[in-house]
Amino acid sequence: MANKPVLTDWKTTAAERGWIIPDWPVAERVNAVCTTRQGGVSAAPFDSLNLGDHVGDAADAVAENRRRVGQVLGLPAEPLWLEQVHGVEVATMKAADGIPRADASVALQPGEVSVVSRLAARRSQCGDDCGLPAGFIL
Repeated sequence: MANKPVLTDWKTTAAERGWIIPDWPVAERVNAVCTTRQGGVSAAPFDSLNLGDHVGDAADAVAENRRRVGQVLGLPAEPLWLEQVHGVEVATMKAADGIPRADASVALQPGEVSVVSRLAARRSQCGDDCGLPAGFIL
């Protein structure tokens, strides 16, 4: 993937899109962002920044949403996207063969990008107050 950030300060761009940047005590080389539903191209009920390719959204919309996240963040590699199974499995980059069925991933080497997705309830279930993150990228 090796995208170059759109701006030198990716945190400013992420914050402008309404994405959440955790304020936690971690090593300086560790970066995290929690995306929201803002800034993507998916149509309802997935609008707009759906990152899940296994929930019925259009594949081209998901691909564009993932590209946008990678571009804004300047990711050094393609993230290890998961098919969540709501169990206890954890995937590693080295062990991944295709799309892992797991609920967490661990990046063990510099330059690897780990993702944990959290599906938001459909708006029909919670109205416009759905505020759950679309994804969490380390």
